[in-house]
Amino acid sequence: MTATVEAVVAAASADPAVLQPVHESEDATEVLAMLCGGFLLGLYLMYDGYDTWKTLRLMQDTATSKVRSMPVGRVELQGEVASHGQTFDPPYHETACVYVDWAAKRREKHTDEDGNTHYTWETVASGTRAAPFDLDDGTGRATVRGDMGAAEFDVDDDDNRHRVTYGRGESPPDEVVEFIQRARGNHPSQQQGGGGGEDREGDGGLLGEVVDTVTDLAGGSTPLTRTSRKRRYTQRVLPVGNETYVLGGAEPVEDASMDAGQQDLLEVTDDASTEDLLVADDPEKELRGEYSTEVPLKSVGGLALSAVALYLLLSWYAVPLGLL
Repeated sequence: MTATVEAVVAAASADPAVLQPVHESEDATEVLAMLCGGFLLGLYLMYDGYDTWKTLRLMQDTATSKVRSMPVGRVELQGEVASHGQTFDPPYHETACVYVDWAAKRREKHTDEDGNTHYTWETVASGTRAAPFDLDDGTGRATVRGDMGAAEFDVDDDDNRHRVTYGRGESPPDEVVEFIQRARGNHPSQQQGGGGGEDREGDGGLLGEVVDTVTDLAGGSTPLTRTSRKRRYTQRVLPVGNETYVLGGAEPVEDASMDAGQQDLLEVTDDASTEDLLVADDPEKELRGEYSTEVPLKSVGGLALSAVALYLLLSWYAVPLGLL
């Protein structure tokens, strides 16, 4: 593939006409963008497949530890989520949660140059809230720093995922509006000094765009204003009491008393060697099965997509057949 690209560059330098489209039409730019996007998507899938494979190998090579005897360094734990002092109360879920990933979307109408109409769901605001939590495996409790930016939450359980669509003329419930207000720090109780809770920093922090989320979701200046456009609210949560798998690194707690138990001397954060912290709502056995399936699908699928997109790109442009 590298030799082909070098040959194309050399041919283009000698004769710029080499890179002129074979098929000139009004859709040439759109087709080119799609092929370039497909090529890049294929590369991403291959990288993601490799990253999933690395995680799978770590899971296979790391034995499950007990909290009361977990070592310093890479550690694998499995137990029940317990509150460490801070939780969130998302809509559509009766149990307090230590992690919430939400998004507000709006259905938009688009008309292309040929007059064809199509609809897409566009995210108008989104956010992620995560708090430290304790993992109880029956032998003790270990604090897991899910609030750190390195934490990756793999939430697959149907009970922990919600998607609700509001039709035309239908307003979202008050609990949805109030939750988004609290997540963005503009709820009346917070403006009067009420607590809200910390948001994850970096990639895990609030990702809301510079818009009034409540206005976007409700379609007007007040939470219950009706709208002519459909809207959708989605969320993924990790509730207290959920059986959870954790793969990360155990590190000493700063200023911990030497008289404390093992679980009070160590906390689970990102693994020093991989800089990753995986928190999943599935047991290890199920995760291994899922990742074992995903690795070949992502890797082979990405390779095939990139190869096809590159071939079509080179075919679309008048590259001499001897270079293909």
